[in-house]
Amino acid sequence: SSDLPRKPSLHLLWAAFEERQGDIEEARNISKTLDETVPGLAMVRLRRVSMERRIGNLDAAETLLREAILENEGTPLSTFYSIKLARQVLKVQKNLSKARQVLQEALDKDPENTKLYLNLLEMEFSADLK
Repeated sequence: SSDLPRKPSLHLLWAAFEERQGDIEEARNISKTLDETVPGLAMVRLRRVSMERRIGNLDAAETLLREAILENEGTPLSTFYSIKLARQVLKVQKNLSKARQVLQEALDKDPENTKLYLNLLEMEFSADLK
């Protein structure tokens, strides 16, 4: 790990390997260390979120996304993570009102953001179809 600290793809492959071998703690540690060593890489944070979701740890997945929203406040990444969180809450947790709230909070901070409005509209439309 110390020889290649700035090679995210290798660390992500290593973490994925450990997860497949059933060593979730090692996979978690590799991913977390990478996230701390090379902060701001969305693919690293999203892999961490996906792993937590796969093992059924939805609270940790949500917390990772909420932390990413706060860490990137005032940047386009904050909006990106808000949309990811809203989709996860809607599709995985099946909680439309909570997903709506996530997007509304993002809109309160960034009222001009068309992506947020489009995602809110898409969410409402798809909820009406079910």
